Amino acid sequence: MAAVCPNPECPYQKRHHQAAEYRDGIETCSDCGSALVSTAPVVAVPQAPEPVPSAPPASPELIWRVLATAVVFLAVAAAGSLPLPALAPGLATVERSGLFTTAPKLLTFGLVPFTEAFAIVELIALVAFPRMRVGSPADRSRLRWAGILLALCFIVVQGWGMVQYVLSLAASDRVPSGAVDPSWLESPGALFAVLAAGAIGLHLLTVMIDRWGVGSGYAVVLVALSASEGIRKSLSAFERAVDVQAPVVGVAISAVLVAGTWFLLRDHERGGHPEKTAPRALRLPASGIDLVVFAGAAMSLPATLVHFSLLPRPALDWLYAERWRYWAIFTALAANLCIAFTLLFNRPGYVGRVWAAYSADAQSRDGVRTRAASRVLELLPRAGGLSLLAILVLAVAPWVLRSSGIPWLFGAELVFAVAAAMDLRAELQALRQGPLVPVWSLHRVYELEPALRALDSEGIRAFARGAYVRSLLQIFGPYVGIDVMVPPEKAEAARAIFERAREN
Repeated sequence: MAAVCPNPECPYQKRHHQAAEYRDGIETCSDCGSALVSTAPVVAVPQAPEPVPSAPPASPELIWRVLATAVVFLAVAAAGSLPLPALAPGLATVERSGLFTTAPKLLTFGLVPFTEAFAIVELIALVAFPRMRVGSPADRSRLRWAGILLALCFIVVQGWGMVQYVLSLAASDRVPSGAVDPSWLESPGALFAVLAAGAIGLHLLTVMIDRWGVGSGYAVVLVALSASEGIRKSLSAFERAVDVQAPVVGVAISAVLVAGTWFLLRDHERGGHPEKTAPRALRLPASGIDLVVFAGAAMSLPATLVHFSLLPRPALDWLYAERWRYWAIFTALAANLCIAFTLLFNRPGYVGRVWAAYSADAQSRDGVRTRAASRVLELLPRAGGLSLLAILVLAVAPWVLRSSGIPWLFGAELVFAVAAAMDLRAELQALRQGPLVPVWSLHRVYELEPALRALDSEGIRAFARGAYVRSLLQIFGPYVGIDVMVPPEKAEAARAIFERAREN
């Protein structure tokens, strides 16, 4: 049995950074004179590796939720291709305003009346009722009902207009004879009821998914509606392709778009910052993608002005004379909107106030506000650059690919579907850990991180439903709220945190 010197100040230990060792029979250290202590050899005992915890099995409730969502998705996707009962099944296109468009379908309105109405109400609330817009669930419920009532008004106006249009096809020489079923000519009210029922029924399905399914109801139904239409357009693009390699390239580009969307939306998870009272990273795209729609609407404005004789015809001819000119102006407009929306949706002062509101320590709120605002200023250049790159891809890629004879498959619809799939996957992982109930709905994307951190600091497990989809839409997607969900037994404590933040 060996002996060692236990004195940490022993000259030998200071020189060699280890205790002096002696053989049996020696009792004192020759360097410092300390009494030696005996040591027994340490025998390493192999330890079995700790078992990797496996995910808990899915509960029967979760299985039923998944099945309900799947049934709704498949039913909407199948119904999306059904023709309007008043029209012949083989009627693919009709003439409208001098252009040939797709014939009206059973779900021709989709969810557009509701998405447009909710967006209008949200913008009005932003200006006239800002506290209600970011208020309690009761406040949000009032805005939601206002959106529903406005949507019903849209359905009445648009539905009756569509009825008149369908009936006019019976006397049109631009569609085949018998394109309109004569029995519907005598019952326009029934045709209106069919169109209205389609839009209202889709909205009720979104409510059903929110309550008894998984994922955001609007996101699931919108993806289902675009799936059938996107598949139809893709098959048509494959049929029109003159080069067998073009569709293959289109599929490859779609795969790159899926991967790029995935990494863009998850960028905030890779952001690092040591300060827990400031954002790690801004959720991307910081400008949202709806600005591409706004840019397209702005490009159609000259045609409207010419129609009302408010703009000379040569100006419109100049815009459309060269295809590259139209797309150059469209791209420049989209890029400028991206920069403007990025700054508008992530104003440092507003972000700083939100972070300070979630701070439990009243004395430190001023410091939290300053640090968060400064951090946002640091993050804006990178977030704006990545958002601009994403917008340029969505704006320019369709023109470049189609000019090259390569089909642009899905496009923005594919980006939306990827975000919805990411939300669905994250929610399934969260529900596998135990049941969750929604306690609050957020409508400012930058509020999500401080809210989750405040809940985590109180030991409350939380999940944000619809966060990825809402990051794509920003303020223009109020129909997809970021629903914060917590375990049922923590619901009251979580609501108290949100109510305290609203009071600060």
